[in-house]
Amino acid sequence: MVERAAQQVLGLTLYEKVSTCKVLVVGAGGIGCEILKNLSTTGFRNIFLVDLDTVDVSNLNRQFLYQLHQVGKSKAEAAADTIRSFNPNIQITGSHADIRSFEYNVEFFEKFDIVFNALDNLSARIHVNRMCLAANLPLIESGTTGYLGQTTVIKRGLTECFECTPKPVPKRFPVCTIRSTPSLPIHCVVWARHLFSQLFGHADDESAVSLSVNAQELRSAEHDLVTDLPKSLRKWAVSLNFDPYKIMHKLFSEDIHTLLSMDTLWRNRNPPQPLNCYAHAKTEKVQSPVYENPHCLPDQSVWSVDECVDHFCRSIKELRDRWEGLTNDLTELLWDKDDSSSNINSSSLLHVQLHCLINYINLLVMQFVTAAANLRAYAFGIPASNLFEIKALAGSIIPAIATTNAIIAGICVIEALHILSGDFDKCQTTFLKTEKNSRNRLLVPEKLVPPNPKCYACAEQPEAKLFVNLSKFTLEDLRSKILIGSLGMLAPDVCMGPKLLLSSEEEHAGINKAKTLKEVGVRPGSLLEVEDFLQDHKIRLFVAEKDTFQDQDGFELESRSIDSEENTSKRPSSEVLKRDLEEIEENLFSKSSALIYLSIYLKKFIGAGFCHPSNEYLYRKCCKSACLLGWRLILDKNAQSSEVVKEVIACLEDTKYLNAGTGSNLNMSGHVECDASIMEGKSGAFGAVGCLPGVKNPICVAYDLMLEERKGLLNFGLIPPMLLCGRAAWMYARDRGLGEPCNEEELGEYLVTGPFAV
Repeated sequence: MVERAAQQVLGLTLYEKVSTCKVLVVGAGGIGCEILKNLSTTGFRNIFLVDLDTVDVSNLNRQFLYQLHQVGKSKAEAAADTIRSFNPNIQITGSHADIRSFEYNVEFFEKFDIVFNALDNLSARIHVNRMCLAANLPLIESGTTGYLGQTTVIKRGLTECFECTPKPVPKRFPVCTIRSTPSLPIHCVVWARHLFSQLFGHADDESAVSLSVNAQELRSAEHDLVTDLPKSLRKWAVSLNFDPYKIMHKLFSEDIHTLLSMDTLWRNRNPPQPLNCYAHAKTEKVQSPVYENPHCLPDQSVWSVDECVDHFCRSIKELRDRWEGLTNDLTELLWDKDDSSSNINSSSLLHVQLHCLINYINLLVMQFVTAAANLRAYAFGIPASNLFEIKALAGSIIPAIATTNAIIAGICVIEALHILSGDFDKCQTTFLKTEKNSRNRLLVPEKLVPPNPKCYACAEQPEAKLFVNLSKFTLEDLRSKILIGSLGMLAPDVCMGPKLLLSSEEEHAGINKAKTLKEVGVRPGSLLEVEDFLQDHKIRLFVAEKDTFQDQDGFELESRSIDSEENTSKRPSSEVLKRDLEEIEENLFSKSSALIYLSIYLKKFIGAGFCHPSNEYLYRKCCKSACLLGWRLILDKNAQSSEVVKEVIACLEDTKYLNAGTGSNLNMSGHVECDASIMEGKSGAFGAVGCLPGVKNPICVAYDLMLEERKGLLNFGLIPPMLLCGRAAWMYARDRGLGEPCNEEELGEYLVTGPFAV
């Protein structure tokens, strides 16, 4: 039924493309469920779904592929089961895994035709973006927040990628601003969250700082801003039996008066106004004008001061009762969008009741935070916010609306149809707004934007200038804060010239990580070559010294863009290549170009026979080692290109993971026979050997043949170019000392077996 309807709507040609299209969907949450439903009803038959989450009761009101009996199960597997019930002809696989796992490498992505990204995790979205760039796959990116939504199409070389435009990261606000001089609603919300932590939750250092003062402020003020130190705030509240009016009087009256006594704070700011919560509690409740709007939902109403006082009193009393009812082993109330009920793998009535209880506590916490934040906002003359807005500002609960998800998911599938029909020009970025534009539309389309030449991810040669304090910034800071935290890498390796500074391999990961960049030899002007083999992503970091930073992380990144033609069409001068490695540090562009040219040729020679995906990392490591060897020959010895190629290939031949190492396959006679050939472009001299056993490095034999041909020393009665095979090749190698006979102990190390290896 579905197939017939889809064929009639799409037409036979497009339907055939849809039915054979292999789709990867990453994320089975609100948008993911809607995308899966749309794909199944549009005629898509081959779907692979990846999600790390499990089904929770709180998902059931907006993620309609899940039912009560699936609570606690993998979302990917549960969604796949539901989709199969819609259409048994669909081949859908659900994988309960992290898309950033090593098994989902570039080769895995290359199996698909289109990728849908339905994630709410910034790190994972960056990773999927890079994998699609590496695999040259079209990526349909989407996201929603409340009533707002967006979808766009990403294609390497044609459109900007997910990272071309910097994405907002969770902001950190100065403690003094939160505690003393708030100016935005978010400042009040953060303060209210800290207050909850101090009274009922985990009083960590961040919340402790926000409710206390440091030594310098203690010297400038006669007493603390919030009665006693934060760790004693709960004891003080307990001694009052959590009396809401006394707590409000202290927070919104006495502490405000304390702030007003600090004259220097208010020279260029509007001073706050203390609140008389006792007076507001005694007055008749005045409804907010928003309530008069019959179309306004309860959680979108802005509470008046009286309503905030009322909600504060009721919520703190109920939270007190819940907190006092905790067992000895559990002494804190927790508030998080991924609540503890998700750890219960049972769909029993007890689970549902427990989840309802936790949801009720979360509602109480939201009411408490909203009331406290708005009371502080009223005191400081900041616009108050409604419950719905504060959910988003609080950061722990992201508002999700099923209708928004459905609209965005529908547009995603339409974009997929444009791609499959070959009409990529019809693809566009679409924004879902809360207010109509000048054309009276809520859906606002925009043309796709071309790639950003300074993008860290999709530029032809991603480069950035890194400002750090070399004496303080450590290698671990480089790895965690910059490469993983800021640049979104997973397993980065860092080289400075031939020196490996950071390795993603476990056995080397901890080496030198506590050392500063200066201690490992990094200087102003140094070039760091960074590569993530899993993401198939590279970036070059040009290091510059800087002592002070506005950001507490202690670094700055500045985008760079260099004309790719300049990098690939001009070979470095011979004078530059003759310099010592230390001198070449001063000419970073030339040094990096030397490596670029070398890597172009090397990649022609790293055949590994049967390349198992699990060994891809090792293959690339072998290539990098060979690159560095060739680079050293060019820089230190000014070696000719043919000599560099010979030595580099010999390095690869000595590697057990590649074709000429112990990874080679035996021939039909049970022996290993290797081939090699090399040609000098300038003279046209050529040398090649085939079916050659008993020689550790056959490239050396081919190279010797090439040199003798160039000198005119070959006397085999044959016309060049020369190819020696089998016994003739082995005898030639033996006569020139290039054949290496082996014993039984060496058979497992070097592949020199065969009838001539005697």
